[in-house]
Amino acid sequence: MADFDAELNNPNTWFAANYPALVNGPVAYFSMEYAIHNSMPIYAGGLGILAGDICKEASDLGLPLVAVGFMYPQGYFHQHMALDGNQEEIYRQLDFSAVPIKPVRSPSGDPIITRIKLGDTSLASDYG
Repeated sequence: MADFDAELNNPNTWFAANYPALVNGPVAYFSMEYAIHNSMPIYAGGLGILAGDICKEASDLGLPLVAVGFMYPQGYFHQHMALDGNQEEIYRQLDFSAVPIKPVRSPSGDPIITRIKLGDTSLASDYG
């Protein structure tokens, strides 16, 4: 873990070497789903796999990327084949306390509220 932490905190990245003036500003990457880890089954397939790969590559390059998406309370179904040959789906509720995530809070510890304008409607989400 110490080697991994050192790699993540290394200031001498490709991005820092090639774009030093942009290192301090985050880049927002929006996706409906992310395949980050199998403990968080919040993706259905291609889009989530691609988004997860982009996040990993951005991290490897030192790009100051912030991934913005949804944290679904129920992941996609798990499937298996029944003895009669039919597919059976199992839907599981995601226990947020059992996955390696935590809410992002402001420096003062307050919940961060995100507002997104969608046409004439303002959507707000409280991650507290």
